[in-house]
Amino acid sequence: MSKNHADVIIVGGGIIGCATAYYLSKAGSSVIVLEGSDHIGNGGSSRNGGGVRQSGRDSRELPLVMYGIKNLWPTLSEELEVDCEYHQDGNLVLEKMKNMQRY
Repeated sequence: MSKNHADVIIVGGGIIGCATAYYLSKAGSSVIVLEGSDHIGNGGSSRNGGGVRQSGRDSRELPLVMYGIKNLWPTLSEELEVDCEYHQDGNLVLEKMKNMQRY
């Protein structure tokens, strides 16, 4: 691949852009990632809590999230040869209910 040509150009080097570039490259496409800052993942991806979750998602996201939790995340550290610090524990979300009666 030359510096001036690629099969795919991705705008944004956050987790989605980098993951897309990784898997496209792995599938044989040449990829260029364009990032506006000096550091990859410098935007919202650098400020997230690191959680991988199904709860609280828009229902349209669930199939993709569930696929990732089952098929991608468990082996990602081994695949990338770096500790991604992924582990499955679960989570609990408590919300204050309006008009709740106290007993």
